Amino acid sequence: IYNNQVAICSPNSNKKKIQISKKFVDYNVALKNNYEFISISTPPKIQKKICNLIFKKKIKPKYLILEKPICENFKEVKKILLKLNKTSINYYSNFIFVNIKEFLYFKKKIANKDLISLSYIWTFKQAYFLNKKKTWKISNKEGGGLVNFYLIHVFYNLYLLFENLEVISVNFKKNDKILTSCKISIKTNKKILINIYLDINSEKYLHKIDCLTKDANYVICNKTKDWVDNFKIYKNNKQINFKSRKVDRFNLTLENYKKIKIKKERIQNNKISEKAHYLCDQVLNFNK
Repeated sequence: IYNNQVAICSPNSNKKKIQISKKFVDYNVALKNNYEFISISTPPKIQKKICNLIFKKKIKPKYLILEKPICENFKEVKKILLKLNKTSINYYSNFIFVNIKEFLYFKKKIANKDLISLSYIWTFKQAYFLNKKKTWKISNKEGGGLVNFYLIHVFYNLYLLFENLEVISVNFKKNDKILTSCKISIKTNKKILINIYLDINSEKYLHKIDCLTKDANYVICNKTKDWVDNFKIYKNNKQINFKSRKVDRFNLTLENYKKIKIKKERIQNNKISEKAHYLCDQVLNFNK
């Protein structure tokens, strides 16, 4: 996609056995150079620092890929987005589920249907509950946790199906002071009820959207540990034959590297990403 020289920055970049133009271990040093394209994949607090360094550069990148969440809380997200929108940087948040062919097919199937209700279930065993090693990914304050790191994906996916979402109820369950599951009810602008159940400490691996319309019941479902592959689509409990090839996170991210050059794709991504971040903040503060 980009034919110029490519550099990588990581604390252990010198140990990575890859053919690349330049390796850096300190992003402060790396950003002294000018780049057309920058892709960030770090914890939110570090991503925020990198963004603020980019804003100070005289020659800014043309393209910037961000990981989600953008910052550790919505207050900081708003600050970064405000600064980004004052620059000429074309930015894109790296949500990859929406690049899965089965999801796009499912979206097309239920488009323009008279929807009655929708349920979204996502259950799996997060790494912490297996190894007990605390990282930022399990910490709400650092931008991780059930809501900011996982539920944000659900909200982004739903915003591709519905224009507006309103939270009407939130119920959390904790384990050792860590949010492990939630039940959330949401209404759309068309008054359609959406029930969400997310459990990050489950023995059952399930990623499922169940959509009831006046004509039929449509389901997209994955029961494996590979959350980007092995999806199946059903209509009235009968599987729909769908030709798709095996996908992985690498190739799904690659799709976003291509989309960032398309203005229409960027505008939609930027709009939905901000909405998903905002909804996470609403959920975290719903009962306060």
